[in-house]
Amino acid sequence: MKCIDTRGNWDEIFTDKERRIDSKILDEVCKIDHGNETCRYIVSGRDGFVCVKGSELHSFIDGKVEKGDMFAQGDNCDGMKNRK
Repeated sequence: MKCIDTRGNWDEIFTDKERRIDSKILDEVCKIDHGNETCRYIVSGRDGFVCVKGSELHSFIDGKVEKGDMFAQGDNCDGMKNRK
């Protein structure tokens, strides 16, 4: 089983304001609560939901989806850091 390095600074990812997902995007783009259409890169941070697409977690999550270990399987946009 592939592990992720938990010694990294995850706080940086989970508190990055450019990664924060507002409720409109969460519903319309990320499709939260739409079964396996829900975006796989949504993570709950201390300040709300964040997008981890393009972060250190990206390939880990992709691997979990490929193995069938995740219910949310959507890949619905280019990620919040790429949105302008």
